[in-house]
Formats: sequence, C-alpha cells, structure tokens
Amino acid sequence: MRKKRNVNIDRTVAIELNPTYLRVAIATRTAPGKPSEMNSRLVRWRNETTTLHTEAGVAELVDAFKKLVAEEHLSGEKVRFTLSGDYCVTRVLSGTNERVRRELNQAQQRCQRYLTLGPGEKAIATSVRAIDARHQHALLAVANRKTLDALVRVAAAADVEIELVEPSVVALCRVVGRLGHDAEEPVMLIDFDEKGAQLGISYQGQLLLDYRPGGHSVHDGIGQIILQHLARLKRYCQRFLRFTGGPLRKVYLCAAAEFAAKAYESFSTLPRGDVEDADQLTVQILDVEHVEDGLRLNEEPPYGDLAPAIGTCLIETQDEDASRLNLMEGIQRRDNRGWRRELVRLAAPIAATLLIAAGTLGVVVEKQRECQTLEASLASFSAASGKAQELRLTLMQVEDKEKQWRSVREHLVNPPWHELMRVVGGCLPNDVWLEKLQFDGKGEVSLTGGSYAEDGVFEFAGWLDKSPPLSDVALEGTNANSSRAVGAVGFALKCRLVNFSDREKEQQDAN
Repeated sequence: MRKKRNVNIDRTVAIELNPTYLRVAIATRTAPGKPSEMNSRLVRWRNETTTLHTEAGVAELVDAFKKLVAEEHLSGEKVRFTLSGDYCVTRVLSGTNERVRRELNQAQQRCQRYLTLGPGEKAIATSVRAIDARHQHALLAVANRKTLDALVRVAAAADVEIELVEPSVVALCRVVGRLGHDAEEPVMLIDFDEKGAQLGISYQGQLLLDYRPGGHSVHDGIGQIILQHLARLKRYCQRFLRFTGGPLRKVYLCAAAEFAAKAYESFSTLPRGDVEDADQLTVQILDVEHVEDGLRLNEEPPYGDLAPAIGTCLIETQDEDASRLNLMEGIQRRDNRGWRRELVRLAAPIAATLLIAAGTLGVVVEKQRECQTLEASLASFSAASGKAQELRLTLMQVEDKEKQWRSVREHLVNPPWHELMRVVGGCLPNDVWLEKLQFDGKGEVSLTGGSYAEDGVFEFAGWLDKSPPLSDVALEGTNANSSRAVGAVGFALKCRLVNFSDREKEQQDAN
C-alpha cells in the first residue's frame, strides 16, 4: 500500500546503475525558492551473478531496489535512471546539417553491432540541436534492450515509475556545466567504477566525446593514457567540433575516494616534459558541493562519484535547447503500438501452419484417390494387382529413404560462415578495407587489406579480438603498399574461428 506523501515536499530521485552498485541521489525541496537538500547513498546490488542480463541478475537488482525503496519511502515516486558506460554507449556527431543526418542514420544502422553491450536487440535515443543555421550537434545513445527491460521489471516490482533513462556521461557534463568549469574551454572528465574508466569531454555543459579506455590497469595508469591521447583529443575538438574556445588542459576526476586518489597519483608521477602542453595539464577531483546555490549535501567530502546522479536530478535547470536523451522514449513508443501489431505477429505463424496443413491435406486426398482407383482396377484386372503391390513397396522404400535423408540433414553441422562475415564487416572502421579473407578448413582465418593509417589497422585488430566468434587475433605485419589507394598501409591478420574444431569433431562423429 502506498504511503501518503507530504504535498509540500518536492523530491527528485536519480539513480546511476553501474555493474555492482546503485549510486542514489535524492534532492528534497521543502518550498519553492528554498535551497535543496541532497541525500546520497551507495547500494550494492550485485553479489553472486556476473551480469544483469540473466534472471538471477534481475532478481538481485530487484531485491536491492525494493530494499532501497522501502528504506527511503519511495513507493509511488517517479525515478530517473542514468546508465554508466558499461550499459550505455554514447556517440557524438557534429558538422553540417546534411552530414549529421547522414552519419546519424549510419550510426543507427550500426548500433546492433555494439557487442560490448551484450548480445540481443539494442535500444537507441537521439538528440539533435542546432549550432547555427548550417551546423548541428547530435548525440546518439545505445543500450541493450535487456538492460531497459530489467529496469522496467525492477520498477514494476518496487512500485515506482521510470521517468527518464539517460547516459551517465551526459548527466556528468550537465553538472560540470552548472559549475562553470567548461564555460570558456573544454575540459576532460574521467568517471571511474570497479571495471574501468570512462573519458568524456565537455564544453558549456554539452558532451563532445565519449571514450572508454581498455586495459586492466586503467585506474593506476589513467594519467599515461591521457597523455598518450592528448594531442589527438585536441585535434578532435578543433577539427570535428569547430571548437575555438581554448586549449584542452583541465582534467576533473569523478570517482570515489579510493579511485580518485589512485588516478591523481598517476598524474602527479608522470614525466610531462616530452609531451606537448602536458606541463599545463591540471588535474582536480570534482567537487559537486556548489552545483546549486545553497545546496546541502550529506556526504563529506563531496566526491564526484555521485555527480551523474546529481546531474540527472538537475535536468530541469538545463537550457531548453540543450541536448537531452531518454532511452525510455523508444521503449514506450514500441509498447504503445498496441495489440494490433501483437496480433499480427502471432497470426503469422498460425497462418503458415494452416497453409501447410491445407497443402498436406490436399496431398493426402490426392493419394487416397489414387489408392481407390488402383483398388477398382484390381477387381477387374488381376494382372495389374502385382504391379500395384510393387508400386506400394517402392513407395514405402521412397518414404523410408526420405526419413533417412531428413535424419541425416538434421545432424549435419555447418560452421556459421554468415556470422563470421557479419562480425568481420561490423568490426571494420571507416578508413579500413578488406581485400582478401581466406579460411584453411582447420579453423584458421587469414585477412589482408589496407588502411589510410596504422591506427585503423590496430583498431580493426582490437575489435576482432573482442568478437566472440574469433580468437588468437594476431597482426602478422604491415607494409606501405596497397592495391586500393596510393600511400595506404597494407596489413595481414590471422585469427582462429572459435570452437571450429569442436564442430568438425561433432560432424565426424555424426557421420
């Protein structure tokens, strides 16, 4: 039973979902114009499961969320969710209106290939805002449909309503914009969790780049990673986003105390003299205490790990023309299509079954007529009786052979070539092309092609290495010759098709 709420109290609830914890921020305003009080807490939801995309994972999230709702008296409230980089990928597009529309359409078509979000259907949300009359800035958020379905189940079980689901990096940029840190020049934001780090670039509260560095030592080595990519990040801002506001030299760490201390130490021990503008790089731990005038936080000191949840609480304070994403809009539009589409979906297999049954009945009736004709002929022509018996035996043999062929066909195993081609094609960056793909029949795959830059080759190899059908991806070498373009870099890769030897053994056993 829902408890009666105090109508004079305005509460906004925002929760960031990461692979292990729920970061909760509850903003309470007792009267219009009065400062808000921000209560925050960390709730561990995953204990034994390895992923949210299982029944056991959803059950653990439901248990933790129901306990949170009971303790904070949130029953019947509207709740906003923000997804960490483990559950949501955000892409930024900027340029002329036509270019943004074209690239946005291409990105939507490729979103189903985002294997890091897990297998299954993907949900997307887009936001486009005008920079001027000829240029636009667009955001595309992609999440696994299983993640959103899990949140819907959790909300239903805990008796709350989902108002919004957005990427955490977008909410984080909103906080930095409110603080004014990126008003004059872009800043780098690094959000940490147990699995790794998420890098974002923010300018005037808007996301310019979302990137998730890989590696097991990302917490201790984040400083070195930033310095390695610093020149490229600057060129990205200047070339693709028409940025003219100033250098990229500020880094804000958004993390709990333990992660923030490690990251800060990794920056302080770097030899910066060899990197252009690296000596001017300043690193700070994000302090969200002054994100709103008079805001009172219950956390001391106010570390930035709660910044995404706080940013989602403050979405009403953002300008109307600012970029906003809501992954629930696509889910709601799909669910509101009504029972007619569901009826059509269910009617298709029923109609197919009826059609097959009608065809089978026609064949049976025709065979029965043939048998009746033969029986009538047997009464008048005894000589034809033997022939009819012979035909019956032949028919039985044919049916027996048909059953045997069906059995053989059901046990045949064919490696998934179409899956291999789909995965390889999905891993190709825009500046990399494939010239030859060869399979030796024993599980080894050879790929040769070209690229306009060696970075594209390494990116292609990295994506192949993360693809489930392939393993042991190795770059055999690169050369300065290519049959497709002058000045391009040729390459040769080798890898193995996962579990091919098992399929070959099963096929031999079946034979």
